[in-house]
Amino acid sequence: MTIAEWVSQRERRVPAAFQLGLRADAAVSLAALVNAAEEALSACGDDHDRRAAYALLAADAYITYACLWAVEEEEDLGTLRDVAERVVRAWGAGKGR
Repeated sequence: MTIAEWVSQRERRVPAAFQLGLRADAAVSLAALVNAAEEALSACGDDHDRRAAYALLAADAYITYACLWAVEEEEDLGTLRDVAERVVRAWGAGKGR
């Protein structure tokens, strides 16, 4: 099952306008969802335009779905903590803590 297929099965559907931004043809897994978030975030660049805003929203959605996947599909909930720590490191938050 791909990320897009898995996302389409969620109770709350992604609005059609945002589905185009979900480049999610990879097989769904925790790692694939986090990687998709990182790719979307890197698409933001330094631009502060609407395209960057959509990329940031997509990155946020992928991280949210990664957390949902970790809770629903992973045996060890420590993976949820791992995702959060990876996001903090990648997005430059929490430095010096």
